Amino acid sequence: MRHAEAGEENHRRWPDDRMRPLSARGHREHALVSRTLRRMGVRFDRLLTSPLVRARQTAEITARAYGRRVVPEETDALGDEARLKDLLRELRRLPRDASVVAVGHEPFLSKAMAALMSPDGSARVEMRKSGVAALEFDGRAKKGRGTLLFHLRPREVIALAGRG
Repeated sequence: MRHAEAGEENHRRWPDDRMRPLSARGHREHALVSRTLRRMGVRFDRLLTSPLVRARQTAEITARAYGRRVVPEETDALGDEARLKDLLRELRRLPRDASVVAVGHEPFLSKAMAALMSPDGSARVEMRKSGVAALEFDGRAKKGRGTLLFHLRPREVIALAGRG
């Protein structure tokens, strides 16, 4: 899951871009996306998030839509210096059958998904803000072993809710 729409970069307001929050539109849109995912039957056991404010806020909106049954867990493996090997290490710490939502940033999410779906990383993916994708693995998550279940832009999720 990519973080929702954030405010424009503004070095006077947020000298550290890691602190840039979601916009009001991002809050509204992602709340609708999250509620729709829940109604679609999308379930998860863990909610991992980048420590950057906009990703944490996106994870919190998602948790609220799911009745806070899962608490967001921050990990640098999804942060602004994320690397696939660190994300895989993080995923290997979880129970083997865990369903995980990972809230992060571009271009890392698209590159990670490509690497997880194709051994040579040749798959092409573009994660939009508030976009979601699901990969399934037979066993542990490994490069080139993921099967894409769905990849939706926020407007496509919203259309499923009958509001698009």
